[in-house]
Amino acid sequence: MVSKIIVGRLFFLTKIHLLKIKKHLREEGFTVKYIRDDFDFIEIIHNKVKYIVTQDGLVYGIRNLTKIVDNVAELNHFIIEVIYKDILQMHVLDTLLIRKLVKKVPEVLIFDSSMNDQKADGLFKSLGRNHDYTISITKPFRIKKYYGNGLAVFKYVFKSLQRNRKLKTLLESQIVLSDYQNIIPYLVSEYHDIWRQVTDVRNKSQLRMKELPQLIDQLLEAERQIKHTMSQLQQFDNFIAERQRIVIQNKDETILKNLKLFDFDEMINLNDYVNEQWIMARDYVHSTLTLIDTIYKENSQKEMTLLQVIFAVGTIATIVSLGAMPGARFFFTDPLTNKAVAGQLIAFSLPDLARWSMISIAIGIASFYIVNKFYMNSKKLKIVNLIRSKTSKKFNSTE
Repeated sequence: MVSKIIVGRLFFLTKIHLLKIKKHLREEGFTVKYIRDDFDFIEIIHNKVKYIVTQDGLVYGIRNLTKIVDNVAELNHFIIEVIYKDILQMHVLDTLLIRKLVKKVPEVLIFDSSMNDQKADGLFKSLGRNHDYTISITKPFRIKKYYGNGLAVFKYVFKSLQRNRKLKTLLESQIVLSDYQNIIPYLVSEYHDIWRQVTDVRNKSQLRMKELPQLIDQLLEAERQIKHTMSQLQQFDNFIAERQRIVIQNKDETILKNLKLFDFDEMINLNDYVNEQWIMARDYVHSTLTLIDTIYKENSQKEMTLLQVIFAVGTIATIVSLGAMPGARFFFTDPLTNKAVAGQLIAFSLPDLARWSMISIAIGIASFYIVNKFYMNSKKLKIVNLIRSKTSKKFNSTE
């Protein structure tokens, strides 16, 4: 019998994305077939190799096994260069998690009816993955599974997925369970990165006022990415529950339990735990953003007050001085007699008044710009003290 190799990855998609992928790939000239099932999926044929994309984001390719390293590279290349790039076009603003996930190694499944311990060890060594455990079952059919680091080798005859629903359930459950367990470290790592970045901001001893707008933009971007990740986690929670329901409905739970693949409740609990971590990160970012935004607005108000004072003082001083000139006494030397002469100003022309008023306004604005630029470059906020003072005021007010 011909051995089969499956390479798969788990992304976070919906049925809307699935329909868009179908449309885009058809426009690019690929043969795409839409199939309705418990989970709708599309079937793509490329170079006589079949690729499946399900509505919950499971993507995998199937081909005959020849050279394992080359086969994995070929299937993974199509998933990354064609399907993954198509997914990126639909997530233009929300690619953080997707870009993280694509860096990890793909899940690999091999079905070979003549598999033995020696051949299995050779396959693990070829891909540089460790063999963790082996499981053998006889009911509802005889199958042996070798597993480790995202590589699952089955001693079993691979049949058409359309004619063998249990086999399709087995391989998809294997990819979903294994890949999600490998996704968790990336989700936790990203959560820690965001938490660490915000903590660094809150612990800054000093911060220049001119840095505040950029800092606010960074926090807003972090907040947006967190909200998107949380929505994906919630979406995946729903898909896990739906897959569990379908497995139970089709009475496939026995084989999955025997092969340690019926861990849907554990996946839901783990997903909920990760989601709670992201909720804390969201609240942490939001509280910091609110604080920084308050500081920025207070500073903007001070700038406006400073501008008003400078403008008012300059304008009033000019008008008062001009208004005082008529009737003012002047002493000057008569060039003819070379004697000191006393005089009095009797009027001031309106054009001159307007001209000097404009000069006064210009000087006021220039003075504000110079003073404000010096203030923005020299003024440094002690973020830690500000956070403590704001927190203390809020705490005292609640008491």
